[in-house]
Amino acid sequence: MPDGNSPEFAGESLHEPPPSAPTPAADAPIAQTPTGKQPQRRPLWMWIAGGALVLLALYEAIPWGITAFRTESTDDAYVNGHVTFVAPRVPGHVVRVLVDDNNRVRKGDLLVQLDKEPYQVKVDIAQAALVLAQAGIVTAQAKVRGLESLGRSQRFDLANAVHNLNNQVADLHSKVDALQAANATLIKTQADFGREKQLYQQQVISKAEFDSFQEAFSVP
Repeated sequence: MPDGNSPEFAGESLHEPPPSAPTPAADAPIAQTPTGKQPQRRPLWMWIAGGALVLLALYEAIPWGITAFRTESTDDAYVNGHVTFVAPRVPGHVVRVLVDDNNRVRKGDLLVQLDKEPYQVKVDIAQAALVLAQAGIVTAQAKVRGLESLGRSQRFDLANAVHNLNNQVADLHSKVDALQAANATLIKTQADFGREKQLYQQQVISKAEFDSFQEAFSVP
């Protein structure tokens, strides 16, 4: 390679080459070639795979976030809280607990479920006793109706007996009246007989008249 201080290099640098005549090809615009690369589109399966990964991540992260939000954490293993003791109104065996620790509950929520079998047995026994009592009431009502019918019949018989008794009393009264009338007639007849006898003894009447009166007196 020639040195920069050599005459040849100096001559070439001091003397410029003469300008060349313009040519029609030199005046024409030169087409510029693109220097950057166009972006390539990603295939569809990559978008599908990415969406599935995002959904899977949300599916795993949402329950974890909810659990972490609801879970109390502490460094000294102590958590402040209020303890409320609850007890059922009736004794029984617990078969199901419907709440867990630190769950929020409202008034009227079902907390535990007791075994209802013993109480159901008692209810069945009470229902059987009720059915038996109702049957006894029906039987008693039937007996009362029978007694009422018997009472009405006996009252009718009593009314007939009272009516017959009244008739008999009236008949007895009539017989008593007849007896009293007969007694009065007898007393009058005896008085007449005594008077006639006295007249016969005094010879006021004859023997034939006295016999006739005595015969009439002796006829019933």
